[in-house]
Amino acid sequence: MMKPDYLDVAYQDLEQFQAAMQKEYARHYPEKRETWKTMPIGELETLLWWAWDQFSFDENTESQLVDIANLCAMLWTRKTSGKRTQEE
Repeated sequence: MMKPDYLDVAYQDLEQFQAAMQKEYARHYPEKRETWKTMPIGELETLLWWAWDQFSFDENTESQLVDIANLCAMLWTRKTSGKRTQEE
């Protein structure tokens, strides 16, 4: 069974978004390293809400969206890695 063409477009969009997230993460890495892995969840949530509060459609929209997505990914990783540790 062949996959629909729209999936190819969706995957391409996701790959581009992933590349943007990796680029932004790498830009912050030298300064922040992996502090998010030990930072209290509440601080990550505060950063996410602050980033969302600052969000606006302007010349920095793409960068702001990537920051929000990275914070979401960090929170998701913290949540799911806890489950994996408990299950192992």
